[in-house]
Amino acid sequence: RKMILYLMCDAFVEIILVTVSIIAKLPLPITAAQILWVNLVSDGFPNLALTVDPKAPGTMSKSPRSPKELLVSTWMKELIAVVSFTGGLVAFALYYYSLKQTGDYMFARSVAFATVGLNSLIYVFSIKALRMQFWNARVFNNKWLLLAVAGGVLLQVSPFVSPPLREAFEVVKIGYYWLYVVGAALVMFFVIEILKAIFNFEERMHKQHENI
Repeated sequence: RKMILYLMCDAFVEIILVTVSIIAKLPLPITAAQILWVNLVSDGFPNLALTVDPKAPGTMSKSPRSPKELLVSTWMKELIAVVSFTGGLVAFALYYYSLKQTGDYMFARSVAFATVGLNSLIYVFSIKALRMQFWNARVFNNKWLLLAVAGGVLLQVSPFVSPPLREAFEVVKIGYYWLYVVGAALVMFFVIEILKAIFNFEERMHKQHENI
């Protein structure tokens, strides 16, 4: 479920970003090569690391799931939808803002590429603990995930610091706009944490109602 949620959110963020840009009649905010880089290189390692995530504490003391419950349940679909739309709109907002400020399509596209690539590398720690809040969970107990995220950040930044990669991916240095990129990633992180709190509260209330 963590892998599905992570991959679906990441994919739909890109789809929404491109779709909104087309509707706004703006140049594409991210190229095919950049999308492949984000999906296969930057996010590929964290996704694999989630497959060896340690079991959550107290798993055996929890009530079993209903056999009728779908793998992608309703609350997961809602979470994917909200995260995807929020991530796509935040990335578009940064793309549009940087385009209006600079008038440089390549610069704006570079900002969008950095935003999409870094977002999921931050909120993966929130997705890692779906049933509890980040600050209550042991989110750093997966050394492979830590290595994967560190490697993903390095790979995501490398096109901006390596001249050959800058040319290959058609990006430019974005300077202090990295602060906006990091800020967008933190917004996504807290959006997921808020949604988790809401869904977990609703689930607890539903169980209490069943026990009455």
